[in-house]
Amino acid sequence: MPYFLYPGMKLKESVKQCAKICHNMKIKVLFTKPLSYHAILQRLVFKRINQLKSKMNFELHNKDCDVLVIGHGSSDKAARTAFEFTINGLIPYYKSVNYCFLELEKPDIAEGIKKVMNVKPGHLIVVPYFLHEGAHVKRDINSELQLVLAKYSHKEVFLTKHLGAGDELVEVVLDRAKEVESRIVIS
Repeated sequence: MPYFLYPGMKLKESVKQCAKICHNMKIKVLFTKPLSYHAILQRLVFKRINQLKSKMNFELHNKDCDVLVIGHGSSDKAARTAFEFTINGLIPYYKSVNYCFLELEKPDIAEGIKKVMNVKPGHLIVVPYFLHEGAHVKRDINSELQLVLAKYSHKEVFLTKHLGAGDELVEVVLDRAKEVESRIVIS
């Protein structure tokens, strides 16, 4: 099970390397799809936004909120398409939904913030689309946001928790395993 949010270059290289090792060891292996293209990811973004609104005692309707989702970025176009699938599922529920990337592709965080800041004043909720709270979530996103947001003051900006690795993702892993199991033919 490739535990990745997108089918990007790192995932593809990891799968190739694992397949080669298994082949050399004469181990039969089946791979599932990564976590991408699953409705639970959209629900998880909704959950992070609602948790933030609850924590901050926001009584705002979703249609009064602008959302900016920050992904890692990849040089692989398939990764962007998978990311956009999740983003597109959010669009009908908020005033605006935009996305940007921390690295490797455009729009970068500065461009993402600039686009959102051109929307009417209000509340901006930023969602780090990352599984783990590593250096990118702890340091890189925050420092980039602080740098860019220093230029703007007409919107209140709030940062949600990253996606994390909770029960919702266990469901996705189980679904992916069931998909592979359903393809197994016993002879």
